[in-house]
Amino acid sequence: MKPNSRFELKYRIPYSEYYKIKNIIKKHMKEDKYTEKSATKKYLVRSIYYDNYQLKNYHEKINGNYSRIKIRFRTYTKEPDDNSLLSVELKTRTGELMEKFSTLISYAEYKEFIEQRNFANMKNRVLNEVARLFNVHNFEPLVVVEYLREGYESRDKRRLRMTFDHDVKFQKTKDLFDKKEIFRKCQNRDIIFEIKYTGKLPFWVSSMIKEYGLKRLANSKYCQAIEATHLDMITQVERKQLWQDFKMFAQREEA
Repeated sequence: MKPNSRFELKYRIPYSEYYKIKNIIKKHMKEDKYTEKSATKKYLVRSIYYDNYQLKNYHEKINGNYSRIKIRFRTYTKEPDDNSLLSVELKTRTGELMEKFSTLISYAEYKEFIEQRNFANMKNRVLNEVARLFNVHNFEPLVVVEYLREGYESRDKRRLRMTFDHDVKFQKTKDLFDKKEIFRKCQNRDIIFEIKYTGKLPFWVSSMIKEYGLKRLANSKYCQAIEATHLDMITQVERKQLWQDFKMFAQREEA
């Protein structure tokens, strides 16, 4: 079970900076294959996240635990069929290093897991570990996060990837393919910009970050989704802090 190990830098940027940053990126990088073949130059990403009713994964993220874990199933379509494949992803973070273990399953295997909380192919180490964590921690599907992604990759096979995530929205549901699609849009309308890399950042990337004064943020889409859709599961103290954070953000926007 070999992980994809990398560092991740996350930012929220307004549209005015988005176009300027994208122009710099396009001088050094190329569109990934999904962006390239899309007519709109963006492609759908939809993920369902799992946690227990104590919100174990949410609190580990909010508290900044040195070591934490997150499970999600991901699709790139709204209308699955028998040939559709889903990505099962187990993400772990130790300090600044993120490791992602992933494997593909069929739509039929996804439906079987939802019903039985187990996979038929237990020889697959990723699936085996996901099933174990589900049953040990009593994880349940809580929320779906959806957005349109615009991705870029290095021209010289350097392990460097950048993405812009547009129109981020959340839905409280237990089904990745919920037909109701009652989504709530993220209150912050900025674009989520991510830099994912292994090794050392190229000089031009560091210069770009400095030029535009980009400030790293703890910008977990999962945590935003929980705060938008499961406020009843968050304590009164946490609600007060969220409200204070929101007011500070609103004041910065008005300034």
